[in-house]
Amino acid sequence: MKVSRRFTAVLGVAAALALPAASQAQVTYSTTGVFTSSGTNVVSSNGMTITYEALGSTTVFPTPSGIHFGDFMTSGTPATTGGSPFSTGFTLNVFQTAPSGGSGAFAGAVSGTLFSNGSQAFWVPTGPLSFNAGISTYTLFTQSATPAGAGYTLVPPSQGGQTTLQGYVVTPEPSSMALLGTGLVGLVPMIRRKKQK
Repeated sequence: MKVSRRFTAVLGVAAALALPAASQAQVTYSTTGVFTSSGTNVVSSNGMTITYEALGSTTVFPTPSGIHFGDFMTSGTPATTGGSPFSTGFTLNVFQTAPSGGSGAFAGAVSGTLFSNGSQAFWVPTGPLSFNAGISTYTLFTQSATPAGAGYTLVPPSQGGQTTLQGYVVTPEPSSMALLGTGLVGLVPMIRRKKQK
C-alpha cells in the first residue's frame, strides 16, 4: 500500500511538470504606460513627440514566439538643427484579468536625441525584465545591441515612427495545476504516517 501511494504521488507530480508549454491557458491582459516628466503617455521636446500607444484588452494563447506590449510612436520635426533631446523615465504597466488577476511593471529610462530622419533615442529598462501576475510570468524582450544598453531604439518618423515592445508570457495550463494538486494530495498520507511514528 505504501509503494502504491508514493508511486501515485510521484507520478502525478511528474506528469504535471512534463506537460508541454503549448497547452498553456489563454491569457487576457492590457497595458498602460507613463512618462515620468509628463505624467501621461505622451512626452515632447523641441518639436518632437514620443507617444506610448497602450494595448487594450487582449487575449492570447502563450507561445514562445512572443506577445505585444504596445508601441512607442514618434512624430514631428525638430524645431532646431540637430534633434530633440529626451531624458525621462517611462514605466510600462501590464494588467492581467485571466486566468487570474494580477499586474506588474517594467520601468526604464528614455534618453538620447530623437531626429525626424534618424534616431538616437532609446528606452532602456533599468529594473527586472520579468514579473509574476497571478499565476503568469511576463518577460520583456530587449535589443542587446542598443548603444545605450539592452533596450529599444526608437524608430524616427521618417521610417514609420513605430517601435513595438515585445515579450512573452508563461501560464500553467489549468489541468496541469489540477494534476499537480492531485499529486501533492497523495503525499499527505505519507507525511501523516511519518509524524505518527
